[in-house]
Amino acid sequence: MLIQVEGPARSTETAACFLRLAAHIAGGGTAVTCITGVHGAPRPNAVVRVHATIAFHLPHRVLRYRVLIVDRFAADGKHATQRVSGKGISGGGTFVENPPGTVRASDLIYGVP
Repeated sequence: MLIQVEGPARSTETAACFLRLAAHIAGGGTAVTCITGVHGAPRPNAVVRVHATIAFHLPHRVLRYRVLIVDRFAADGKHATQRVSGKGISGGGTFVENPPGTVRASDLIYGVP
């Protein structure tokens, strides 16, 4: 199954998440990414490695995955490509982050069983 996450994300902090991002799933639902660890920082030409949990809240079920996210930022430090890997999940796409921690736009596709 393919899950497409699109548009901006709402950012919050929680006791469990360094940063929590919630975004719209095409066709209905919400993707919630709980970032628990970050190596690197968004800036021009940066590579940022993120440890997180992604929960896809679909209309009739919830799917959860532990993931490693690798974000590669462009020369402007705002536009980035993302690759996600973890047991039972892969994918990625593009997003715009400005200021750091605020996702203004995204087009991400994940493959899950």
